[in-house]
Amino acid sequence: MEVAPATTVSNEIQPSCQPLVQSRTSRTHELLASLDAAKKQKIQNDKMRNMVLDTEELCKKVHEQRWSAKQRGELEKLHQKTNDLIKEYGRSLSFCHIRKFNVSRYMGACAQEMQVRDLIDPDCKPVTTTFDSLIEKVNKIDVNQSSGFFSQVINHGKSIINKIHTLLLDSNLKGDEWEGLTEPVLTLLKDVMNQVEIKEHLSELEEQCRRVKFEIEEVQEQQQLAVESGEMSQTESLYYRKITMQEALADLITKKFEIIDSLTEDSFRNPLKRVHEAHGEANSAIHNILKEREVLKKRCELDLASLTKEVERVNLEDYNSTKSNVNLMEKLSCQFKENLLQQDVCWKKIEALEKELVRLGEQRLAYVRSLMYSLEQEEKRKVEYQHFAEFSMQHKHLLELTIFNCEIAEEITDSVDEFVSAHCNAIEQKMRATERQIE
Repeated sequence: MEVAPATTVSNEIQPSCQPLVQSRTSRTHELLASLDAAKKQKIQNDKMRNMVLDTEELCKKVHEQRWSAKQRGELEKLHQKTNDLIKEYGRSLSFCHIRKFNVSRYMGACAQEMQVRDLIDPDCKPVTTTFDSLIEKVNKIDVNQSSGFFSQVINHGKSIINKIHTLLLDSNLKGDEWEGLTEPVLTLLKDVMNQVEIKEHLSELEEQCRRVKFEIEEVQEQQQLAVESGEMSQTESLYYRKITMQEALADLITKKFEIIDSLTEDSFRNPLKRVHEAHGEANSAIHNILKEREVLKKRCELDLASLTKEVERVNLEDYNSTKSNVNLMEKLSCQFKENLLQQDVCWKKIEALEKELVRLGEQRLAYVRSLMYSLEQEEKRKVEYQHFAEFSMQHKHLLELTIFNCEIAEEITDSVDEFVSAHCNAIEQKMRATERQIE
């Protein structure tokens, strides 16, 4: 059979297409190698089959000839040769290339809803880049900026991230799936930690208020002394001075409240709104991840149960088939022995039983063909069973690996949820503390 020459690929093909061309070329070479092996195996099987049939045809022709001691000796030699060739045929018979390993057929026979591409690839390496960068970001946060308010939750967050990192290393998962869940919380945490305390904004005004109050108290004392001494003009002057200073104090207090009102929006309301939004979005994403993994896990468990049931059925069928084949081989062996005994009897009555001997020769040819057919069917069945065993083992491993990774993914997701909730609660507590300070 001639193979059509491959089409020449133009040098103008983009570099991104080259891997696809190489992949197709590799698959083409593998297909050609498989076809060549199947072709050689078929030729070998046909050659051995024809040798056995040709030998038995010679036996048939000898039966039809005039009988003599010489012919009987030749016949015995041919019988022995046939027996040796049958043994060799049974040893060399193979259908592993002719009978293709059909995954799709086994998937349908085992009622598998999950496709192989939907399962975890055992060769896939875990990716921890996301959480490596996350732990670096957490380490860079300066806890001292917030007087240690967030130190406990940050240390707890580090332990959670280390736990997630360990879980990822024991799995085949990629941490990119949880990449967007923690970044908003850390950004908000850094913004809150970098905020200047309200009391620092008011420290200068507080000092001015204390000085004015002190001066008012001094003026009040001077005024009291002036009243006691009867100096009304000085008393009046001190009275107006106290009123002026009280008005200045009122202005300072008004300015203080104006600053508090201006800082309330940036230091309390906006961060509190952002933390609620971040926590809500994270909860929604976490819920979706858990739901997706739970659905995948249940589908894998159903497929694993179906596969286990089919494996048990096929094993029982293989046992029964093997037992039937053994019985058939024993029956054929007895038939061969009986045939030889009958031929020995016929040789003693050569002239009278010539026609019977011819019939028995034809019967032997039928037995040989039946034996060859049985050998071929048994070898095909063994190949099919071996293919199924390989498939079931590989697919079972994929299903169990996927279930294992689903469970790890659920634990990682719960850990991320714990991380996000802990930080959001800490931020909210900080905002509540700020609110109480404002009040």
